[in-house]
Amino acid sequence: MSAFNTIGLIGRLGSDKVVETLKRLLIFLERRDCEIVIEDRTAALLEAHGQREARRRELGTLCDLVIVVGGDGSLLGAARALCTSATPVLGINRGRLGFLTDISPDEVEQKVAEVLDGQYDSERRFLLDAELYRGERLIGAGTSLNDVVVHPGKAARMIEFELFIDDRFVYSQRSDGLIMATPTGSTAYALSGGGPIVHPGLEAITLVPMFPHTLSSRPIVIDAASEIRVHIGDINQAYPHVSCDGQTRVVCKPGDILYVRRKAERLTLIHPRGHSFFEACRSKLGWSSRLGDDGAGRCGGRLRSDRRRARLRPHAGAAAGDAGLSRGSRCLPPSAPPGGVPGRSDRPRAADPAGGIGGQAHGRGRRGAHRDGQSRVQRTGLLPPVTAGEYPGVAAFYSPRNNRIIERTLAQYHQHPLEWERCLEWFLDMPLCLELDGMRVVHACWDEALIDAFLARCPDGRIDRDFLIESTQPGTFAQRVMDRLTRGTQMPLPPGVEIRSGDGFTRRAFRTHFWCREPATYGDVVFQPDNLPDGLEDRALSDAERDRLTWYPESAPPLFVGHYWCKGVPALPRANIACLDYSAVKYGRLVAYRWDGERQLDADRFVWVDVAREGIAD
Repeated sequence: MSAFNTIGLIGRLGSDKVVETLKRLLIFLERRDCEIVIEDRTAALLEAHGQREARRRELGTLCDLVIVVGGDGSLLGAARALCTSATPVLGINRGRLGFLTDISPDEVEQKVAEVLDGQYDSERRFLLDAELYRGERLIGAGTSLNDVVVHPGKAARMIEFELFIDDRFVYSQRSDGLIMATPTGSTAYALSGGGPIVHPGLEAITLVPMFPHTLSSRPIVIDAASEIRVHIGDINQAYPHVSCDGQTRVVCKPGDILYVRRKAERLTLIHPRGHSFFEACRSKLGWSSRLGDDGAGRCGGRLRSDRRRARLRPHAGAAAGDAGLSRGSRCLPPSAPPGGVPGRSDRPRAADPAGGIGGQAHGRGRRGAHRDGQSRVQRTGLLPPVTAGEYPGVAAFYSPRNNRIIERTLAQYHQHPLEWERCLEWFLDMPLCLELDGMRVVHACWDEALIDAFLARCPDGRIDRDFLIESTQPGTFAQRVMDRLTRGTQMPLPPGVEIRSGDGFTRRAFRTHFWCREPATYGDVVFQPDNLPDGLEDRALSDAERDRLTWYPESAPPLFVGHYWCKGVPALPRANIACLDYSAVKYGRLVAYRWDGERQLDADRFVWVDVAREGIAD
């Protein structure tokens, strides 16, 4: 009889491949007569599954084994929730490298069957607890399986701190920060920062300085039983952040003290029988295989050729926690040109602890007007090439007009790389959406299901550079999030029909809103300053066109949006929706709403000022 009778399932949200694997798992486990409990957010991905649902933290007490389908980042989140229960965790890789989620999707049934039959290896991984104090007051706390990182946050500044180990002074330092990594995390962010690879069986913590302003500072490996104390310097110009596994963060102030200790509870990690840490390093990090192995290098020239190819290949990518490895030491995205970033210092910068790729300017300067059919803007890494006829998804974003605007923006930043970097950091620091006590905020459109999936991946609503780069690829989850939340829904006009808008541009689509329950015509959903051409207001929506739309119910909390370039006296499109964009940048009105907790909004609570055309002749 199997030791694992009740199986919990957790899946990464926003991935069709994860859903496919979850469905296969459900069928397999049902045939094995296992009792199944699905995490509540994961259950939303599976229609009519017929299984019990529970919150993530409850799985530890309800289940004998929890299976995580996703990447290493998904397992990190599960580890923090489940470590106190000692429930074993098994990972199925639907991410990138998969140091922790080591079962391939192609062999799910075989490997899970072996585990249920008792053919598995297990190991106990320790975690770190972090506590930040301001005087005697606890400001924030977190747990990490990979690492605790002190970093400058969104500011491109060095930070100053003092390091103590077991109450003994180690050093004071000016640097980009400090990585405190477990052996599990030694193959993640710490590795890209120059730290050693530490076998997971060792009881050790690695301290990796992030680009210190000294030539003598090197990583330190200490006993895992040690207490680490970091004093944030009193004269820091930036407010450093403390992040745990890049998924939770706390903002420090000068004078704060951070304590990091080994957590009392441990994570029990399950592997298929025969799992080898060194084999994982070989396959994930591109290490050379043994001489004489089939497919590996052999004496007589092939080995030298393989090594040469290995030198030319970019790094394999992320390690545990989906933290990206840098290309060389410059931490550029995969699309970065070999020459790096024109106009920037060659001083290397650390990878962004919240997302894995940091220190790069996505606008990488002017490299010619066109090449191979791609505009300069598309080669920056912000925009991928698209072709005509792709409009019904995101092609409008890459229209000639949009490309001209973005290209001019990048040209203006070309000689100012630091300002460009700060602009990007400012953008990444803003949440894409807010769900507060009794109210919601989004730029263009509140899509409930998409936002739930997005917040599961980015709990604070902020994206990182990996997400930004992913959003340039049509059809990805990140692209769908950025398109819907920042651009709303649009409806293509019929073939041959155009709108000559008030700003002088020709448009082949119109903006639609999301608060009509059962729209029947174009006129039911149009929401933009420009009128539709004659006769289109009454044009019936097809089923396919209705499927493009979303709906925000009347019972939902009050929602504040922008985006729609309204004009005139501010008014409410519906009692729980307020648009605050009244074309201020086009000399309209700068609008605010005095919200006092009410569920039903009141147009009398709008306040505004008219934007004057100072210095411009009428």
